[in-house]
Amino acid sequence: MWFIPLLIVFLFVAFLAQEAAPMVLSSLLAMLPDGLWSMDIVARATVMVVPVFFFCAAMSVSFPVMLLLAFATGLLWDCAFAFPVSATDDGVFGVSVFLFGLLGAVMQGVRPFFVRGRWDVPVMVVGAGVFLFLFLEFLVLSLTRANVEFPFSLWIKISVSTMMSMVLAPVVFWVLYRLADLTGYEMGDEDQAERRAR
Repeated sequence: MWFIPLLIVFLFVAFLAQEAAPMVLSSLLAMLPDGLWSMDIVARATVMVVPVFFFCAAMSVSFPVMLLLAFATGLLWDCAFAFPVSATDDGVFGVSVFLFGLLGAVMQGVRPFFVRGRWDVPVMVVGAGVFLFLFLEFLVLSLTRANVEFPFSLWIKISVSTMMSMVLAPVVFWVLYRLADLTGYEMGDEDQAERRAR
Protein backbone atom coordinates (compact mmCIF):
# COMPACT_ATOMS: atom_id res chain seq x y z
CA MET A 1 0.00 0.00 0.00
CA TRP A 2 3.00 2.33 0.44
CA PHE A 3 3.31 2.70 -3.34
CA ILE A 4 -0.17 4.18 -3.90
CA PRO A 5 0.81 7.77 -2.94
CA LEU A 6 3.89 7.42 -5.14
CA LEU A 7 1.73 6.23 -8.02
CA ILE A 8 -0.65 9.18 -7.57
CA VAL A 9 2.28 11.61 -7.54
CA PHE A 10 3.70 9.92 -10.62
CA LEU A 11 0.44 10.20 -12.55
CA PHE A 12 0.03 13.85 -11.56
CA VAL A 13 3.54 14.71 -12.70
CA ALA A 14 3.11 12.67 -15.88
CA PHE A 15 0.05 14.69 -16.81
CA LEU A 16 1.90 17.95 -16.13
CA ALA A 17 5.05 17.13 -18.05
CA GLN A 18 4.40 14.51 -20.70
CA GLU A 19 7.97 14.05 -21.79
CA ALA A 20 9.22 13.86 -18.20
CA ALA A 21 7.16 10.74 -17.45
CA PRO A 22 10.04 8.28 -18.09
CA MET A 23 12.28 10.31 -15.79
CA VAL A 24 9.69 10.31 -13.03
CA LEU A 25 9.11 6.58 -13.41
CA SER A 26 12.86 6.03 -13.31
CA SER A 27 13.00 8.01 -10.07
CA LEU A 28 10.21 5.88 -8.65
CA LEU A 29 12.15 2.75 -9.62
CA ALA A 30 15.09 4.16 -7.70
CA MET A 31 12.96 4.19 -4.54
CA LEU A 32 12.45 0.44 -4.70
CA PRO A 33 13.97 -1.67 -1.94
CA ASP A 34 17.45 -3.00 -2.71
CA GLY A 35 16.20 -6.47 -3.58
CA LEU A 36 14.02 -5.14 -6.39
CA TRP A 37 16.67 -3.16 -8.25
CA SER A 38 17.69 -6.44 -9.77
CA MET A 39 16.06 -9.81 -9.19
CA ASP A 40 18.26 -12.91 -8.81
CA ILE A 41 17.23 -15.67 -11.21
CA VAL A 42 19.66 -18.38 -12.38
CA ALA A 43 23.45 -18.76 -12.09
CA ARG A 44 23.53 -15.62 -9.93
CA ALA A 45 22.18 -13.75 -12.95
CA THR A 46 19.77 -10.89 -12.43
CA VAL A 47 17.02 -9.15 -14.34
CA MET A 48 18.39 -5.63 -14.59
CA VAL A 49 15.17 -3.67 -13.97
CA VAL A 50 16.54 -0.11 -13.91
CA PRO A 51 18.91 -0.43 -16.91
CA VAL A 52 16.18 -2.11 -18.97
CA PHE A 53 13.75 0.66 -18.11
CA PHE A 54 16.33 3.31 -18.95
CA PHE A 55 17.20 1.72 -22.31
CA CYS A 56 13.51 1.44 -23.21
CA ALA A 57 12.77 4.98 -22.05
CA ALA A 58 15.78 6.30 -24.00
CA MET A 59 13.97 5.28 -27.19
CA SER A 60 10.77 7.11 -26.26
CA VAL A 61 12.17 10.59 -25.57
CA SER A 62 14.22 13.17 -27.45
CA PHE A 63 18.03 13.22 -27.22
CA PRO A 64 18.35 16.06 -24.66
CA VAL A 65 15.78 14.42 -22.38
CA MET A 66 17.60 11.10 -22.79
CA LEU A 67 20.83 12.75 -21.62
CA LEU A 68 19.05 14.16 -18.58
CA LEU A 69 17.53 10.74 -17.91
CA ALA A 70 20.99 9.13 -18.30
CA PHE A 71 22.44 11.54 -15.76
CA ALA A 72 19.64 10.93 -13.25
CA THR A 73 19.63 7.15 -13.69
CA GLY A 74 23.43 6.88 -13.60
CA LEU A 75 23.64 9.03 -10.50
CA LEU A 76 20.98 6.97 -8.72
CA TRP A 77 22.65 3.74 -9.85
CA ASP A 78 26.03 4.85 -8.54
CA CYS A 79 24.52 6.06 -5.27
CA ALA A 80 23.01 2.61 -4.79
CA PHE A 81 25.87 0.42 -6.03
CA ALA A 82 29.23 2.26 -6.20
CA PHE A 83 31.45 0.86 -3.52
CA PRO A 84 35.14 1.20 -2.67
CA VAL A 85 37.37 -1.40 -4.27
CA SER A 86 39.90 -1.23 -1.45
CA ALA A 87 40.32 0.61 1.85
CA THR A 88 42.33 3.37 0.15
CA ASP A 89 40.06 3.71 -2.88
CA ASP A 90 36.88 5.79 -3.05
CA GLY A 91 35.19 3.57 -5.64
CA VAL A 92 34.30 4.28 -9.23
CA PHE A 93 31.58 6.86 -8.77
CA GLY A 94 30.19 8.48 -11.91
CA VAL A 95 31.08 5.80 -14.44
CA SER A 96 27.46 4.69 -14.72
CA VAL A 97 26.43 8.19 -15.83
CA PHE A 98 28.86 7.90 -18.74
CA LEU A 99 27.77 4.33 -19.55
CA PHE A 100 24.07 5.20 -19.50
CA GLY A 101 24.72 8.26 -21.69
CA LEU A 102 26.80 6.28 -24.18
CA LEU A 103 24.38 3.36 -24.41
CA GLY A 104 21.39 5.73 -24.43
CA ALA A 105 22.86 7.38 -27.54
CA VAL A 106 22.93 3.93 -29.17
CA MET A 107 19.28 3.44 -28.18
CA GLN A 108 18.44 6.73 -29.91
CA GLY A 109 19.68 5.14 -33.14
CA VAL A 110 16.87 2.56 -33.10
CA ARG A 111 14.27 5.08 -31.96
CA PRO A 112 12.58 5.18 -35.41
CA PHE A 113 11.71 1.48 -35.03
CA PHE A 114 10.23 2.13 -31.59
CA VAL A 115 8.23 5.15 -32.77
CA ARG A 116 6.72 3.07 -35.60
CA GLY A 117 5.69 0.39 -33.11
CA ARG A 118 8.20 -2.25 -34.22
CA TRP A 119 9.64 -3.80 -31.08
CA ASP A 120 11.75 -6.62 -32.54
CA VAL A 121 14.93 -4.63 -33.19
CA PRO A 122 14.59 -2.46 -30.05
CA VAL A 123 14.26 -5.57 -27.83
CA MET A 124 17.49 -6.99 -29.28
CA VAL A 125 19.26 -3.64 -28.88
CA VAL A 126 18.08 -3.43 -25.26
CA GLY A 127 19.60 -6.89 -24.75
CA ALA A 128 22.86 -5.74 -26.34
CA GLY A 129 22.76 -2.64 -24.13
CA VAL A 130 22.35 -4.72 -20.97
CA PHE A 131 25.18 -7.01 -22.09
CA LEU A 132 27.50 -4.06 -22.80
CA PHE A 133 26.50 -2.29 -19.58
CA LEU A 134 27.31 -5.33 -17.43
CA PHE A 135 30.52 -6.07 -19.32
CA LEU A 136 31.79 -2.47 -19.22
CA GLU A 137 30.89 -2.13 -15.55
CA PHE A 138 32.86 -5.30 -14.78
CA LEU A 139 35.73 -4.11 -16.97
CA VAL A 140 35.95 -0.78 -15.12
CA LEU A 141 35.97 -2.56 -11.75
CA SER A 142 38.60 -5.02 -12.99
CA LEU A 143 40.83 -2.24 -14.31
CA THR A 144 40.47 -0.39 -11.01
CA ARG A 145 41.51 -3.51 -9.14
CA ALA A 146 44.35 -4.09 -11.64
CA ASN A 147 43.18 -7.67 -12.06
CA VAL A 148 41.57 -8.20 -15.46
CA GLU A 149 40.15 -11.70 -15.66
CA PHE A 150 37.08 -12.94 -17.47
CA PRO A 151 36.06 -16.27 -15.92
CA PHE A 152 33.53 -18.48 -17.68
CA SER A 153 31.03 -17.94 -14.86
CA LEU A 154 31.07 -14.20 -15.65
CA TRP A 155 30.06 -14.84 -19.26
CA ILE A 156 27.27 -17.17 -18.10
CA LYS A 157 26.01 -14.58 -15.61
CA ILE A 158 26.09 -11.74 -18.16
CA SER A 159 24.43 -13.87 -20.87
CA VAL A 160 21.63 -15.12 -18.63
CA SER A 161 21.08 -11.60 -17.26
CA THR A 162 20.84 -10.32 -20.82
CA MET A 163 18.31 -12.97 -21.87
CA MET A 164 16.15 -12.43 -18.78
CA SER A 165 16.27 -8.66 -19.23
CA MET A 166 15.21 -9.02 -22.87
CA VAL A 167 12.08 -10.80 -21.63
CA LEU A 168 11.26 -7.72 -19.52
CA ALA A 169 11.80 -5.23 -22.37
CA PRO A 170 8.46 -5.78 -24.22
CA VAL A 171 6.60 -5.28 -20.94
CA VAL A 172 8.39 -1.95 -20.41
CA PHE A 173 7.68 -0.94 -24.03
CA TRP A 174 4.00 -1.71 -23.50
CA VAL A 175 3.96 0.37 -20.28
CA LEU A 176 5.63 3.29 -22.08
CA TYR A 177 3.09 3.13 -24.91
CA ARG A 178 0.21 3.07 -22.40
CA LEU A 179 1.75 6.06 -20.58
CA ALA A 180 2.03 7.91 -23.87
CA ASP A 181 -1.63 7.18 -24.62
CA LEU A 182 -2.67 8.21 -21.12
CA THR A 183 -0.83 11.53 -21.29
CA GLY A 184 -1.54 12.29 -24.95
CA TYR A 185 2.17 12.28 -25.80
CA GLU A 186 2.92 11.38 -29.42
CA MET A 187 6.37 9.86 -29.79
CA GLY A 188 8.38 11.34 -32.61
CA ASP A 189 6.63 14.74 -32.58
CA GLU A 190 9.76 16.59 -31.54
CA ASP A 191 11.66 15.05 -34.46
CA GLN A 192 9.03 16.27 -36.94
CA ALA A 193 9.03 19.75 -35.39
CA GLU A 194 12.82 19.85 -35.65
CA ARG A 195 12.69 18.90 -39.35
CA ARG A 196 10.08 21.58 -40.05
CA ALA A 197 12.30 24.20 -38.34
CA ARG A 198 15.18 23.46 -40.75
